[in-house]
Amino acid sequence: MRFAKILIFVGLLLVSCGKKDKFQLYGEVVKVAYPAHVEVLTGTALEVDGVYSGMMYVYDGVLLLNFRDSNGGFASLYDVDTGKSINNMILRQGRGPNEVVVTNPCNVFERDSSGICSWFFDNGRDLLILVNTQGEWLRTIDVSQFERSEKFFSIVLPLNDSLLIAYTPSIPISENGFSPIVHDIYNYRTGEKVRGFPIYNGYIAADPRLTISHDYLSPIHVLKPDRSKLGLVMECLRRVNILDLESGKVRTIELKDSPALNSVSRGKPIRGHYVRAACDDHYIFAVEGDYYGRQSVNERIPVTGKIHVFDWDGNFRHILQVNDDLHVFAVDPVRRMLYTKNYYEEITVYDIGFLYE
Repeated sequence: MRFAKILIFVGLLLVSCGKKDKFQLYGEVVKVAYPAHVEVLTGTALEVDGVYSGMMYVYDGVLLLNFRDSNGGFASLYDVDTGKSINNMILRQGRGPNEVVVTNPCNVFERDSSGICSWFFDNGRDLLILVNTQGEWLRTIDVSQFERSEKFFSIVLPLNDSLLIAYTPSIPISENGFSPIVHDIYNYRTGEKVRGFPIYNGYIAADPRLTISHDYLSPIHVLKPDRSKLGLVMECLRRVNILDLESGKVRTIELKDSPALNSVSRGKPIRGHYVRAACDDHYIFAVEGDYYGRQSVNERIPVTGKIHVFDWDGNFRHILQVNDDLHVFAVDPVRRMLYTKNYYEEITVYDIGFLYE
């Protein structure tokens, strides 16, 4: 009898440990259905006087194309009303003064007396940089000495005159386990962490029969222009996590056909559900993908031509359909225009003003 009790106790202990290690979400989960109607959009071609390569961002009629040219320059700016170049190189690669190592736009814009300014994060130097359209460096924030759980930040976004949010991606830490993605708010004047946002439970110990690549947790980040919320569009899950940066609450939008969080079988390729994302103060826009396995930078990523539109409260509002492969995608949050760029580097503009009526 005593031996039987010991066996029962051990069994319960193993079950409880299994539950503790189970891969799960924090915060509120809202299950949503697909809207019944699909809005078919018709666009107009946009031609600009320059090179079309690179990712695309738009703010109040200023088009930013981020690419590295043969002269070591990063990022070019164009006026969408005229198609003319504003500045064909606002950043230069290097390790000298006012040079960057590896940089990407934050898709965060401001205005000052000189006009529109854009934030960039230089991963090679752990440096946030605010640059105007003339290529002048207006501000820099060094995050290299911040307290952090891992060695590097993948994405850093400025929030206000003293706070920023930093993202540390998931990394493998054992054969069958990996760290969760981490988002932390810092006071960049002191380097101290103010708040963390746990999206998934701590160390994720994957079942030996399953393989969950750290890519499985990769989100596409979209910061609401008023900088009060951050959207995480999950590339391999039909989910959008919304972080309220003021209250600290996390809400997850889960589509009815979302895969289970631990549903990836060992040896089978991961399916990609969302491939691009953008936002404005009203909506999160997510481009629906349809592919399996890792996609290289230059590989054509299959998409459905559909854009899912969610509001910041977690409601699935619209589905937009465009006749384009949506290789690159952007939303102008001021003029309420949607931009796409296909694999032939052709830019198309769509008026989405009807979404706000």
